[in-house]
Amino acid sequence: MQGQALPLPGAPPFKKARPNVNIPGMIDFRKAFDEGDYQAIVDHQGEAKDPESQYVVYAAFLSLGKGKEAMAYFLPLRSAFWEWNPRLCLKANFELRFLLNQFDEAYEDFEYFNNLPYVSQEVEEQLRALPHRIRVTEMSSRPDKPIEEEEGLRILTEERRPEVLLAFLNRLRDADLTPYLEALHGLLTKPVNDDVKNFALILLSVKKDENEITLKKHGKSYRIIPSKTPIPFATTGYKLLRAELMASKEPSLTEIAGDLLDQYAMTLYPEDFDYPLAPKKEALAFFALAGRYLSQPKPFDEGMIAEEADRLAKTLA
Repeated sequence: MQGQALPLPGAPPFKKARPNVNIPGMIDFRKAFDEGDYQAIVDHQGEAKDPESQYVVYAAFLSLGKGKEAMAYFLPLRSAFWEWNPRLCLKANFELRFLLNQFDEAYEDFEYFNNLPYVSQEVEEQLRALPHRIRVTEMSSRPDKPIEEEEGLRILTEERRPEVLLAFLNRLRDADLTPYLEALHGLLTKPVNDDVKNFALILLSVKKDENEITLKKHGKSYRIIPSKTPIPFATTGYKLLRAELMASKEPSLTEIAGDLLDQYAMTLYPEDFDYPLAPKKEALAFFALAGRYLSQPKPFDEGMIAEEADRLAKTLA
């Protein structure tokens, strides 16, 4: 199994795993992870006594491509992870299920988490999105069977279920879009899920579609040329802001702020990805909003930072 590492919140991108390093005594889990010493972390897993260190061990298993071992390590600690950080617990749980293609278990896990006591509105929103996410991932994971062009056109023109549309769009990543261009253009004007429209427009942008088309989203109508419409995650503004967020040393805050940033970028799309403050101050606004989700108010959540956090919350509502 190829390693599919779950990025450790607040850490730099994964480096290539180094050979095992013999670290005598107690290990600094975070430092070892940052340096790519994943095997050393796994070898010292018994020293991980707090949830944050245990999360590092879990992420190290994934970085080594050991999904089954990661699941075996995670499940006995799931309640402790939930108490520590419900959001990261959900993320880890379902990314493992998806990695191992355990979709029946994923539905059972959803029922388990859904019956736990209320934690926060942010966690409730994450839970509400899970059934749809499980369905989409399950459909996308099925062995690709050839889809006749006629059936593909039927899906794009008649289908309204987001999971079916997203699964088919995913199969078009490496395909020639020429037979489907007209249907894809039409999809962007129909009353379908915004995730579907975003995915379709990104496909058209990547494939350098030069046609001028109409996109209807959020009650607005846009006339755009996909090839000239920047994908949010590739813009300089997004990359600068993402770098500021990743520089934080608070894992749970970084994780939530990063997800809020991605949601904000896709909410704005296809409008220019922009924000009113300098990247460092804008990052504080995302951290402030993340702190509110965690019911952990931040001392910098005041003045212009609080105002910008309010604006972000309204945009994402």
